[in-house]
Parts: sequence; C-alpha cells; structure tokens
Amino acid sequence: MPPFDPIAATEALLASVPPDALARSDAYFEGGYWLLLWGTLVSVAGAWALLHFGWAARLRDLAERVSKRAWLSTSLFAAAFIIASTLLELPWFIYADFVREHQYGLATQDFAEWLGEAGINLAVNV
Repeated sequence: MPPFDPIAATEALLASVPPDALARSDAYFEGGYWLLLWGTLVSVAGAWALLHFGWAARLRDLAERVSKRAWLSTSLFAAAFIIASTLLELPWFIYADFVREHQYGLATQDFAEWLGEAGINLAVNV
C-alpha cells in the first residue's frame, strides 16, 4: 500500500468542491483576518474611551468605596471594567459573532439564544 500523501488528498478534496462554494469559503476565511484587525481596534478604542472619559476612574472609586481591601476592590474594578468594555463593544460582537455567521449560513441560533450565550461568556470572563 503506498504511503498517504496529504497534499494530493487535499487537492482531490478541493477539486470536488464547487467553485462558488470554494469562493464563499475563501471570502469567509480571508474576512477573518480583517475581523482580527478591526476587533483589536474596537477593543483598543473601547479601553481608550473608558480611560479618556474617566469612566474607569469612576469604576475604581466605586470599587474602593465598596471594599477597603485592596485585593477585593481590584477584583471588583476588574469585573466592572470587563462588563463596561463588553457593553461598549457589543455592537461589534453582534456583527462579528452573530450577523456575519448568519450571512454565511454558519449559525442557527436566533438572536435571543445568541445573546444568552454571550451573557454566559461574559459571566465566565468576569
């Protein structure tokens, strides 16, 4: 039995995919690079807004009023910062993780189900 050739197997598989499906797959895959870039820029802009407008300082002050223990006030601030930045970035998450996935037919959840899972993700991050 001849040894398995992964390159030949990959080429045979790609040859069996219709050209329109292959173009759609390429567009989805290549768009992912842009999503990484724009997602990073959105995250940086959200953090900048929290810092520039003094919202982060207010969250810090609130956390320090709730607890005088440094470790607890730091944890409270981190949780509040994560929640605030997630809310600022929510429109981006809706596009990147819900709208785009539906555009390519890769998702079956309705918006309420997706939002519930996003809430679980936020809770785990916090």
